[in-house]
Amino acid sequence: MSSPRSLFQTVVDKNVPRGTREDAIDELAEERATTQLRLVVVTSGLDGRYRRQALNALSRCRATDALDKLANDTSLAPRFENGHKKRSRHGLGTASPIRICRR
Repeated sequence: MSSPRSLFQTVVDKNVPRGTREDAIDELAEERATTQLRLVVVTSGLDGRYRRQALNALSRCRATDALDKLANDTSLAPRFENGHKKRSRHGLGTASPIRICRR
C-alpha cells in the first residue's frame, strides 16, 4: 500500500490515467486518510469528478469533522455552485455537494 501522501500526489497529477487517480481516492478512503481526502475536495483546478469522489469517500468514512469543516468553509460554496450551474444546464444534477454535507 502506498502512503496517503503518495496517493494524494497520484490524485492531483494530471499525467496519471483517470482510473489510477480514482483508485487512489478509493485507497485514501480505505486508509481513512481524511486529511488528504479533504485536500482533494478543496484543490482548485482539479477535475470535479475527483473532488466529488473524494467528498463521497469522506461521507463513506463517516468523517464528520472533515465534512463539517468543508460545510463551514464559505470559500468553497462559489466553486461548487459554479460547477453546479454548469452541470444543471445539461441536466446532470440538482444539489450542490456543500448542501449535501450540511444535511
